[in-house]
Amino acid sequence: MFVLVMIMLLLFPSEAQEGAREGLMFALENVIAAILPFAFLSGAMIFSGTAEKLGNIFAPLFKKLKMNPYGATAFVAGLLGGYPTGCNMACQMYSEGLFDKEECEKIVSYTNNGGLIFALNICGEMFGSKRAGALIFISSAISAFVAGLIFAKGNGEERLIHTKKLPFMAAMGKSIAASGSVLVNILSSFIVFYAVANALSLYRIPFLQGVFEMTKGLGFAGEVCSIPLGAFFFSLGGAGIFAQSAAICSGYDVGLKRYALCKIFQATLSFVITYMVVNRPFLGKDVILFSVLCVIAVVCAFKVIRRLCV
Repeated sequence: MFVLVMIMLLLFPSEAQEGAREGLMFALENVIAAILPFAFLSGAMIFSGTAEKLGNIFAPLFKKLKMNPYGATAFVAGLLGGYPTGCNMACQMYSEGLFDKEECEKIVSYTNNGGLIFALNICGEMFGSKRAGALIFISSAISAFVAGLIFAKGNGEERLIHTKKLPFMAAMGKSIAASGSVLVNILSSFIVFYAVANALSLYRIPFLQGVFEMTKGLGFAGEVCSIPLGAFFFSLGGAGIFAQSAAICSGYDVGLKRYALCKIFQATLSFVITYMVVNRPFLGKDVILFSVLCVIAVVCAFKVIRRLCV
């Protein structure tokens, strides 16, 4: 990856410079304002003990599904805040001693997702319809949860751990101080990966551009009017999001192998769900029900395959 980045930057310096400028402006105008408030709030939830209370609410359901109950809190925060809110919240909870390293890797694998505001505004603008943005978001969220059921299962015996709580305003202040590195990571990844994506230039390999930088892929999907392809890039996140997540997780010695496999599965399932919905207009009013049926079918197929392989 490092060699490819260096080659692209050296061979196409002007395109890379233009891409870096574009990435910086896009991050400042569209991403930072949407993500940082949720990053501050998610940190405050952890330090004030609110995350622990939410974990208690969802504990019975998640234990029944053999998943860590704190995963519900990070999952919801990730869907509201977008990349990399879920990853950041999971790592902060791990640092507070709410679960061990292995559980953190499991939670990160399915809670780091694209956000609702981003989907409605950015994806909606690229496809000329907020309904398209909502469909992309719903398919991505369902696919992420299914990926969690498959890749993040434990033994169902995780216990909620009580930690020291701070008053909410003190917790918010601590969260703001802790979120400074998140801002740096987001800006840096947008600059570097927009530069590389632009250097893969002149629309010769637009799909590869999307693999490197999610918003480039969404733009390409919007140009060819392919909502399923947009759902794929939105769920995958791309190398830029992976770099943001890696920067956060490296500070906690949390690995991302499970996360990478989970993202590939999630993006593929999201593409399939969205494709089936888009190509069957008569199901337009039953998108959620149809998506749930698709999820059930995929889970059942996975269980059958796993039993056959044992």
